[in-house]
Amino acid sequence: MIPCLEGTGDAIPFGDKHFDAVTVAQAFHWMSTLESLQDIHRVLRPKGALILLWNMECRSAPWVGALRDLYEQYDTHIPQYRHGEWKKAFALPEVQRLFPGPLTTRFFQQEMVVTKDMAWERVLSKSYIASLTRSEQALIRSRVDRVLEEHMAAFDLSVKDPLTGKVERAARQPIDTEVTFV
Repeated sequence: MIPCLEGTGDAIPFGDKHFDAVTVAQAFHWMSTLESLQDIHRVLRPKGALILLWNMECRSAPWVGALRDLYEQYDTHIPQYRHGEWKKAFALPEVQRLFPGPLTTRFFQQEMVVTKDMAWERVLSKSYIASLTRSEQALIRSRVDRVLEEHMAAFDLSVKDPLTGKVERAARQPIDTEVTFV
């Protein structure tokens, strides 16, 4: 069993020098502050690593680009990985003392097989979409459905739902993964 503990980026519920590595996936842009980096450093052992990961839908598939054009217009005034503001924290003199090595970044591309419902669920998982009212979400859902219908040719795979046995159409969704470490 893996315990789940309450904590925040600047109040990690572990003692000093507790970990060889700290990994933050899909979230560092929400906590890219001096205080968070100080606490991450506190729980790392000497020569420990900070690893940051993000997955982003890749525009190389036209249907994915069309979806991103639709939903990214709602991401104003909130932290977003893709804007790169999170990198500014590493330019702070105190952070450079804590993490003196350069930020190293590697990119990988992977692929997911998604049905139209799964594509909608991914859109709905965006904080700026999830926080909208149900009526606003319904409007976006109709727009998402329209985009997916326009790109129906991309949904050329058949997948079987393991729970229901229902066969659905699916598409390959390219994902760019960024791994940044220091």
